[in-house]
Amino acid sequence: MGKTQANTAAWRNQLVLLEAQLTLADILPPLVRDRPGGRRDEIGTFLNKTLPANASEGST
Repeated sequence: MGKTQANTAAWRNQLVLLEAQLTLADILPPLVRDRPGGRRDEIGTFLNKTLPANASEGST
């Protein structure tokens, strides 16, 4: 796995972790709840801007 693929995998992992945190959003205070959502959006935007449209996780 190359550096770019490893970095992409790490960012995607972060998205999974943030989604898991957001499943608990109902019990979190508003400020704590907003941070994972904002971070998830930032990472998603970053990945969408930097990865080619036809790139997939398993491509080499």
